[in-house]
Amino acid sequence: MIRFGDYLKSKVIHEAASQKYKIMMKRPVTFFDGYEKIKLPTPAKLSSSDTKMELQEVRDAMIMSNEKLQYERKLDVDFLEMMSDLVGGEAELISELKRQIDTITLKLKYSYNRLRPRETAKFYGESLTPHVAVDTPSYPSNHTAVGYVVAGVLAKKYPQHEKELLKIAEDNANSRVSLGVHFVSDVEAGKELADRLLDRYSNNITESSDTFKFVAPRRETK
Repeated sequence: MIRFGDYLKSKVIHEAASQKYKIMMKRPVTFFDGYEKIKLPTPAKLSSSDTKMELQEVRDAMIMSNEKLQYERKLDVDFLEMMSDLVGGEAELISELKRQIDTITLKLKYSYNRLRPRETAKFYGESLTPHVAVDTPSYPSNHTAVGYVVAGVLAKKYPQHEKELLKIAEDNANSRVSLGVHFVSDVEAGKELADRLLDRYSNNITESSDTFKFVAPRRETK
């Protein structure tokens, strides 16, 4: 058992990946050459004032109307389907993009091993009940990374829908904080990861040599 003094000083509390996630982390990644070299900023220490401030930001963001809450809960499970419906298909491409990004973000999550807001609140002797369920470490936000990468890939193929795709990606990213499952810095790291993955993207389904950069718009999540 970790000593309490070390617990307070630690950057994260280490959590072991389940067998399911260990298997997922071994899946091949072919769309994003050199993704292993991606490094993200180290998240704030658990006991830091920055983490305390971010925890309060989460609490503030979770106060919303029932209408907004229902929309964000829909985004939690349906944001990729919403993008697919918008462009009229591409389900196979979207599914494979998600599979490979999930593999990458799981590796990063268990590398940084940051506690979610709920567990962070418990560390401070408080309670926080998120609006949706999660079971992996917090940093970076996988929903954010997947949303912006898929939006970027689809926007290149369907430029007429770029604005709407980005709106879904942005709403999805922002919702991670107001749903109570991510800190703002988790979301910003997810955006940075998406940008770097899009730098490396090679669409092996239809355009094997096509690569491009898509810079997701940066918006402070409140």
